[in-house]
Amino acid sequence: ESLAEMEGIVKDLKGSAAGLGSDFGTLGGVVADLNTRTGATGETLEQLSTDVLNMSRLTGTDASNNVALLTRVMGDWGVETENASGLMDQIFGASQAFGIGVDDVSRKVVQFGAPMRQMGFNLEESIALFGKWEKEGVNAELAIGSLRIAAGNFAREGVDLRDGLRDTMEAIKGASTESEALNIAMETFGARAGPDMAAAIREGRFELDEAIAALQGTDGALADASERSLTFGERFQIMKDRALTGLMPIGD
Repeated sequence: ESLAEMEGIVKDLKGSAAGLGSDFGTLGGVVADLNTRTGATGETLEQLSTDVLNMSRLTGTDASNNVALLTRVMGDWGVETENASGLMDQIFGASQAFGIGVDDVSRKVVQFGAPMRQMGFNLEESIALFGKWEKEGVNAELAIGSLRIAAGNFAREGVDLRDGLRDTMEAIKGASTESEALNIAMETFGARAGPDMAAAIREGRFELDEAIAALQGTDGALADASERSLTFGERFQIMKDRALTGLMPIGD
């Protein structure tokens, strides 16, 4: 019964925009991998597969690789299967708003997931921050390394990490001179990263309001972009694929 259900999903995908340019083997691989990695079945599995394939087609990336990246993000951040489509909309939205690759932002929110959570950033804020940094040319590895140093300093002083970071950023932004801001940054983030962090904070690189606003309303972004991107030739191909899958019982 499970195999028959998955076979039906693959046939549905082949006759849709999500299946454009993919053979049955590729579609079956995506469906099987998502089923294995998430345990999703039925409509949930079909929607997940549709979203992964749409994102892969629109961004020119590999669907199998995107399955691995998506499920790693879900596992690292504890995203429930029913919220996976919204997560993909956010990742795709970040790629459109900030020019960051979907694979790049997915890897970074996993690679730096632990320190981001320790500093009080949720998943949406992390996606927005990495996208913003990509657009503005901020070295994410250096920034995260400096946040780790700050987290250690706050922990030794018994200061809440989120409060400590917020107060430090306010102090740096409110410093009357560049030297004063630099001293605060070096004490908190270390001598190596202090100058870059002072500049980044005073230049608004950590301001998230606009970045998060860019991700708001991304629900359904993948489906909408997929529909709008279809050419006449692609729509005709979808019709042909639907006819193909419709005639399969006769062939059998």
